[in-house]
Amino acid sequence: MFQFNNVEKIPITNECSIKNEKSLDCFKISISRQIMVDESYLVPGSYKFWLKFIATKENEIINITVTHPNKKLCEDVANSINKLKVIEPAINNGKKVDFLASFPVTITID
Repeated sequence: MFQFNNVEKIPITNECSIKNEKSLDCFKISISRQIMVDESYLVPGSYKFWLKFIATKENEIINITVTHPNKKLCEDVANSINKLKVIEPAINNGKKVDFLASFPVTITID
């Protein structure tokens, strides 16, 4: 399994492809923009959670894990990430590879 630090090219999301931006920053920003939650059950404030998923060499998103005590928030985030469009897989040594994305995310509810 490849991650940010040991892959030649990270997966490319639809948003980054349109911008012709293949950076890690664009990848993370496109993921954060993908996240939609029903704010009706959340009080204003910041919510930090750990997000983990695999972008496969077939451009599928699998094994989504969201770690936060609020289960509804976890479900909303997982459902959002499940809709993420990866159009180019990660590349290592010239071959398509599965890619483990794992990082903290903070959302703010006003």
